[in-house]
Order: sequence, then structure tokens, then C-alpha cells
Amino acid sequence: MKKKKNRRGWPLTTKAHPERINGSLSKMTQKEFTFYRKLGQNLRKCRVKRKLSQIQVAKRLKIHRMTLIRYEGGKVQIPAYVLERFGEVYGFMFSFGHLH
Repeated sequence: MKKKKNRRGWPLTTKAHPERINGSLSKMTQKEFTFYRKLGQNLRKCRVKRKLSQIQVAKRLKIHRMTLIRYEGGKVQIPAYVLERFGEVYGFMFSFGHLH
């Protein structure tokens, strides 16, 4: 059986992250998907409004540019600590309640 390869010719594998399929979380519900898609669109609007490039924002967030693209596209869930960094970069505040 011939193994599938990406555009660079590397074999595709999901061994490291079996829950990931094509870079997105397969366990995301429709509501979660819609939420993260809208959140990503809003984050992109904030970036464009401030005339920042993806590379500039990715460097400030200390993440890879492709990760930022996935966040803005709503392809993956955004961790809370990254949302806090977005707030610092864009000048708004995310508030997360503490569980007791």
C-alpha cells in the first residue's frame, strides 16, 4: 500500500497526535467549531485593523505563523494562555473565571 505524502513529499502521519486529523481537532462539536471560527474571524479583523502582518503578530504571540493561520481560520481550539497574549497584543482583556 502506498503511503500518502504532503506537498513536500513527507509521509503523512497522525501518530504524534492521534486526535488530530488534517491539523484540526476531530472531537470539536459543531457549536465549538462555529465559536472558534467566529473568534478567529474577529481576531483576524483586529489584526487587519491594526495593520499588522501575520508574521508580526505570530512573533509577538511567540507562536508559528501557521498556528496563527489555524487560529484565525477557526481550525483549532485556542488555549486560554494564547487568548491572553492576543489581548496583550491587540489591547483588550480576556477574563477567565477560576474554578474552586
